[in-house]
Amino acid sequence: MLTYWHRPLQDVLNAFIDAGFTFISLTEPKVHPDTPSELLPPGDKRQFLSFLFLTLALP
Repeated sequence: MLTYWHRPLQDVLNAFIDAGFTFISLTEPKVHPDTPSELLPPGDKRQFLSFLFLTLALP
């Protein structure tokens, strides 16, 4: 089970660019107010959960 994977954002995005993709959108969803605190990272309980949603296109 993968629980943590960190790469600088520029490395992730550049990999898509190098593969020929064009970015249509990038979204960072906010934590839903009803999310149980035990599912959130320690510290600020309303912080970003590290999910990025990319919409990509090939030319």
